Amino acid sequence: MSPADAALAAPECFHCGDYESVHLFAEAAEKDPSTEILNDLGYAQQTCGHMQEAERSFREALTIAPDNTQAPINLGALPFNKGKIEAAAHWLERASPRSKPLAAPLYAAPSSTASLSRTC
Repeated sequence: MSPADAALAAPECFHCGDYESVHLFAEAAEKDPSTEILNDLGYAQQTCGHMQEAERSFREALTIAPDNTQAPINLGALPFNKGKIEAAAHWLERASPRSKPLAAPLYAAPSSTASLSRTC
């Protein structure tokens, strides 16, 4: 599958509940990394409970584009979802000067991660 095909297929599979699509995101990011694909990969990894991999993907997105606003929002959400507000604030403040109002980040904490972690 081409990187473009994997990048197109992954979000559709993921939003339909197919968490194996993490592999499609990873394939697309490996062949043709972009901040959008890396943020999507990180979100998929986070949803599946792979927090270190998610953090790595978000940080790689920032390496490619230091002015990217979505990656620091996503990095802030990781500690925020654990109740670590001060750690989250560092990343969220980094994103806010360049970003539009934080209406809806790419992802929100799922209401129940127990069922998601079993499907990945």
